[in-house]
Amino acid sequence: PDTTVVVGPGGSFEVPLNPPLTNGETVTVIVTDPAGNSSTPVTVEAPDTTAPAPATDVQVAPDGSSVTGNAEPGATVGVDTDGDGQPDTTVVVGPGGNFEVPLNPPLTNGETVTVIVTDPAGNSSTPVTAEAPDFPDAPQVNASNGSVLSGTAEAGVTIVITDGNGNPIGQTSADANGSWSFTPGSQLPDGTVVNVVARDAAGNSSPATSITVDGVAPNAPVVEPSNGSELSGTAEPGSSVTLTDGNGNPIGQTTADANGNWSFTPSTPLPDGTVVNVVARDAAGNSSPPASVTVDAVAPATPTVDPSNGTTLSGTAEPGATVTLTDGNGNPIGQVTADGSGNWTFTPSTPLPNGTVVNATATDPSGNASSPASVTVDAVAPATPVVNPSNGTTLSGTAEPGATVTLTDGNGNPIGQVTADGSGNWSFTPTTPLPNGTVVNATATDASGNTSAGSSVTVD
Repeated sequence: PDTTVVVGPGGSFEVPLNPPLTNGETVTVIVTDPAGNSSTPVTVEAPDTTAPAPATDVQVAPDGSSVTGNAEPGATVGVDTDGDGQPDTTVVVGPGGNFEVPLNPPLTNGETVTVIVTDPAGNSSTPVTAEAPDFPDAPQVNASNGSVLSGTAEAGVTIVITDGNGNPIGQTSADANGSWSFTPGSQLPDGTVVNVVARDAAGNSSPATSITVDGVAPNAPVVEPSNGSELSGTAEPGSSVTLTDGNGNPIGQTTADANGNWSFTPSTPLPDGTVVNVVARDAAGNSSPPASVTVDAVAPATPTVDPSNGTTLSGTAEPGATVTLTDGNGNPIGQVTADGSGNWTFTPSTPLPNGTVVNATATDPSGNASSPASVTVDAVAPATPVVNPSNGTTLSGTAEPGATVTLTDGNGNPIGQVTADGSGNWSFTPTTPLPNGTVVNATATDASGNTSAGSSVTVD
């Protein structure tokens, strides 16, 4: 024995050790009684109080899904992801000294974790901190017709541009505001795929953003006829519609909606005769051929409305004009379009009553409206005409002034037609005298189309 003590009355003992034992060193204890007899030896091991070495080569995976490194085999690696000092995930280091700890959710953009190694004796290492790669955000790339590529990214990053096959197109840098622009040596062809990556000073690369070059100009827009108070039409959906006058002076700008419709209202109506040129420019910067319209701010002439008995309304107006029909109280009767010759006709679903006032206005394609024309429905048949006795050489009589007198024989065959004068008198001479005994029937039809009852005479 290197050191001895006598056991006290209570049966306990304490033996000082100098130097102290550490980290699993052992001592052997033998008890010897006063007679010199010795006990069986007992071995005692000193506790392990030495902290393990910190983890080395600690790295967060590029996608942030795990942390890897090296540590004492058999030790437990704890990873603190929320900074509360307690391990959120642990693994046991394998025989080779390597470890991988999964992270869920993954770390991103410079987030950190703390890694602590704990040996089987419970001793913990000095913490080691690992940081997730801080990748730049994916850049924004504007639509392009291939002449210029541009967009935005994190300020100061390097913009690397390649085509769909990975071939380099060019490289530039985002300015202090994050804006970037690159002009290829020659315009990129329509359909070229452009991939853009942002790379920071540490060499971290963003996800790629892709666009396809659109080098095809939109179709010429459509411009509706206009009276100058509003301009409208259609164009490629989403395109910017630019309006100028015949001298190239700007009128305004608007954007076609998702259906391609666009509309612009000048601050003051454009004068009659103003030429308006319209160009559509798509998001890629391609401009369409121009479309033009000349402002028509002149109202069409007042339409004509023929006399009517209420079954049909007709008349004339500016060719292509929309004729709107209302009654005397402004209630709608109907609407119709004048044909290429200016004629129009409208048939109400039910005949209009006698005395109905019908107002008609004509509106041209530019939106100019005429002054109204009016007619009052005449649904009353004229009085039966009078036919004087006749020897067949001349037929005559009286009827409603202006009425058309239709003459037929007893079998309904036409003899002739004549119009009563302002006094109501009428006269008709057959090309050959009518034979004796011929029955002559006469009816009168007024300007509204109402026909009287018939009257008759027999040639004598």
